[in-house]
Amino acid sequence: MALLIAACQGAAPGETTPAGVSASVASANAKVAQQLTRADTLDMVEAQRGLMARPTGKLVADDGSVLQDFDAFAFVKGEAPSTVNPSLWRHAILNAQVGLFKVTDGIYQLRGFDIANIT
Repeated sequence: MALLIAACQGAAPGETTPAGVSASVASANAKVAQQLTRADTLDMVEAQRGLMARPTGKLVADDGSVLQDFDAFAFVKGEAPSTVNPSLWRHAILNAQVGLFKVTDGIYQLRGFDIANIT
């Protein structure tokens, strides 16, 4: 997460010349963006299918340490900043679908609470 946040610092979504990005990185990322098929939304539809509830805030341990911050990736939305490969940005958006999902009658999953899904 720290790497993704660091890559985005100083760059607003859609910004073309953020501080710290080289022209070659911005150019390479722009080329990748042109190759992506934005009209195909099936991956996002599938990633959100069955979503029943989405958590917000933080899970905190008894000692006050943060176990999970559900809002930490709230900035990952919209178009990728020029500092981030658009394909990886899209992948991060798909991975950010966190919550309680109904898989089928009687089967539910918690996604995004840990490294694995809980069924």
